Amino acid sequence: MEGLPLLPGYSFQDPTVTKYHLSHQFDLKNGYRVPRTLCVGIGNRPLDVDGTAYFNVSDPVRYDPSLTYGRVKQYAVAQCLTFRAFFKQSVYESPDEHYRVRQVNIIYFLEDDTITVMEPPIDNSGLTQGSFDCDDFTKEYLESQGIELNQPEEMPPDPYIQLRQLKIKPHTHITKPLDDKLRRFLEYDGKILRFFAVWG
Repeated sequence: MEGLPLLPGYSFQDPTVTKYHLSHQFDLKNGYRVPRTLCVGIGNRPLDVDGTAYFNVSDPVRYDPSLTYGRVKQYAVAQCLTFRAFFKQSVYESPDEHYRVRQVNIIYFLEDDTITVMEPPIDNSGLTQGSFDCDDFTKEYLESQGIELNQPEEMPPDPYIQLRQLKIKPHTHITKPLDDKLRRFLEYDGKILRFFAVWG
């Protein structure tokens, strides 16, 4: 039957074959999928020598994972790019202000390409919009990558914060000394004053 051509009517199923699963061809080594030596085919049927001889050749080009998955990325450990940003939040239901200026820090981690946005601990909290400056390390890194940065933009003043700062004026309060009778009673309890005098 094996010598018949693969034409309709010339293919016959082997009744002794009951397994049709395909064995896996890749093993995981050091985080990469590496092809393993094939010795069985579909249903664990042995392969012919000519079919497996190609896989037994120790060819470094064929087994180079970087050709398939790329070179291993050299992560920049403990390095991050920091941007200082702000955005204006509209305020509709306040007669004292029309918008608020929110300051945030955008931190980009070079190790795993993640970004975090943190707002300094102030009375307001919000999200991100618009960057205006970055730290010295970020400027040097971006320039080394061929990215030119604009001049830093000044932070606009927040009218609401300015109004609150005007209302909070420093003042001093001088407390008057009090005649604490209870304190003197407890302090001098059991103490007697004795005087010596001469009458002449």
